[in-house]
Formats: sequence, C-alpha cells, structure tokens
Amino acid sequence: MPYTMQIVIAAIVLIVCVMFAIITCFLTRIYCSTPKRSNESLHLMEAPPPMPSNFDLDTLKIQNALARGRYGTVYLGSLNDQSVAVKIFSYQNRQ
Repeated sequence: MPYTMQIVIAAIVLIVCVMFAIITCFLTRIYCSTPKRSNESLHLMEAPPPMPSNFDLDTLKIQNALARGRYGTVYLGSLNDQSVAVKIFSYQNRQ
C-alpha cells in the first residue's frame, strides 16, 4: 500500500475517533444537565407519632432475640398490643 494511502486512512480514522469522542462528551453533558424526574409512584410513609416515654413496664412483653451486636441485643417485643424492638445494652456499654 502506498505511503500516501496509509496517511489518508490514518487521518480518516483519527477524524472519526475525535468526532466520536466529541459526540460522546456532548451527549454525556446533555444527559447530566437535564433535571431528573422524581418517581411519582414513590410515596413515603409518615412515621407514627412517638409514644410517650413514660409507660408501664408490665405491659412490655419481650418475645425473642432478633440480633446480637457489639453494644447489646435487640429483641422483638410488644407494648400495648403494638410490635416494638427492644434494645438491651450489654453491661460494659452502660454508663
């Protein structure tokens, strides 16, 4: 293949690669600058109002351990017929 033909092919390949890079950058910039639509089907649940901190411990029933961790154990329990999580801190982490 003649030397001039090699130069022409190399120039065409270089131009195509540069154009591809420019188009990719342009499309990426357009995609990133368009505002994202919020997912309207996503509805956040509101948390129930907090229970008063003064309750009768006789109504608290601890049922079974859910998880054990570094700072204590989490139990499933019920308080006034409502499911609750109860964390009992281990002795070395009490203040």
